[in-house]
Amino acid sequence: MTMGIRHIFATGAIAAAIFTIAACGGSSSKLITGTFTLSAPESEFAVDSSGCHGLGGFSDIAPGAEVQLLGDGKVIGFAHLVDSSTTLGISAGGAQGCVYTFQLKATPGYKVYGLQMGRRGTTDYTWTELLAGPNLTLQ
Repeated sequence: MTMGIRHIFATGAIAAAIFTIAACGGSSSKLITGTFTLSAPESEFAVDSSGCHGLGGFSDIAPGAEVQLLGDGKVIGFAHLVDSSTTLGISAGGAQGCVYTFQLKATPGYKVYGLQMGRRGTTDYTWTELLAGPNLTLQ
């Protein structure tokens, strides 16, 4: 291989690496950690070997349920709920239910970010609010 061909090959490899980094969000993407709380009467959730999950009208709330991240109304990422804890009558009001965490990568540049869980609608955030760690509650 001559010196000219090596130079072209190396330049092409560097360009491909830069393109790959840019396409994946590069270093500007941030890891977002959030929580999702199902606050419901004890008859509307259960805890078993699969974790804490909703019953009846909340049956779509369970470990592994998908949370979608939207940027200006379009899906730009997703995460899955991880069973974090079960709360039983922990406050004076007797709040109880399931608490989950989720993590996803987000990239700045959208006017509005949204988090959506199944048929539950979308909760909107600014970039700053998203970085602070979203806390969703379903009652």
